Amino acid sequence: MGGGIYPFTTSPVSLYYETITAFVSAELDRDVYLSHWAGGFRSEDHYALHNTGGEVSTYSAVELAASIKRFSRVRHMPFPYFRVSLPYICEGIDYHDRIGNISTSVVHSIRGKETSLSLSPRSPLLPNYRTEFDVHYNYPNQQPEGPMVFRNPFNNVYSARVHLAREVDPVLLYTRIKTCFHLPAGATDINLMAPFSTESSLEHSHYFLDYPTHPVLCIERGRTVPGTEYIYIV
Repeated sequence: MGGGIYPFTTSPVSLYYETITAFVSAELDRDVYLSHWAGGFRSEDHYALHNTGGEVSTYSAVELAASIKRFSRVRHMPFPYFRVSLPYICEGIDYHDRIGNISTSVVHSIRGKETSLSLSPRSPLLPNYRTEFDVHYNYPNQQPEGPMVFRNPFNNVYSARVHLAREVDPVLLYTRIKTCFHLPAGATDINLMAPFSTESSLEHSHYFLDYPTHPVLCIERGRTVPGTEYIYIV
């Protein structure tokens, strides 16, 4: 019946379609320095972004500029800028790409929420293109959502509340995150509490002009969706 096609017969179907939405993934290597002198933090973040959209062999710079202007409010495939989310109160922000170029950047503050850094690299992130850049900044212990480091008055134990990674627009997925927390010299009995599974290791580092070594807690995690998850170091 039906030309030899019987009920409940299945066969694979292939669909081909065009999309202007890209999928940007990233790898992040991050060093966070916790200071016991000023009660602040120093973060040095290295990002490696990859636009996994369709491959582009050649393109016209004139047509690219026109398309960016025309579709400025659409998540189109070439990204002319990135937006990095930072703590609400931060200072000493600097940015450079892999070969040391300083490109156009603008700092925006959302009152009581966060500070964001908009970066305009030398060339947009075209499909199947990669780019790497570094963002460094300092931020104090006291933030609108509460202190990042606090002491238990009953047992004199210090706890640090920090982000595993900051959000970057248009990154949709972190394929790998490695965050190393450089703790003050003399810190002992170090424990990690995280709402997800991670691989961690404890190392020691010797800084210039410092005699004692500093404990360094390194945490590595695979595929991770950007979010605002905190981890706790006790």
